[in-house]
Amino acid sequence: MHMKNMRPTGRKLEVLKFIDERGTVIPADLAYRVCPSIKCSYVYLLKLYRQGLLFREPTARGIFYRITPRGRERLAFLSRQSSETKEL
Repeated sequence: MHMKNMRPTGRKLEVLKFIDERGTVIPADLAYRVCPSIKCSYVYLLKLYRQGLLFREPTARGIFYRITPRGRERLAFLSRQSSETKEL
């Protein structure tokens, strides 16, 4: 599902879940799966990094992102919140 069709918390949940499942990602991994473009991926990953939810690792091959412990806590919270909402 593309980000423009999702609520902000649903967007964050889907992106964090995707990164947690993959381990590390580059913006192109996220593009067209969760985000509508590569530019959107860069911007969204940077936003999550600034919130302390992702580690950012610049390398010669590009910028890699992976989830932080705080990101895992937020993922768990959003997952619980999402399942509670579905139950209602």
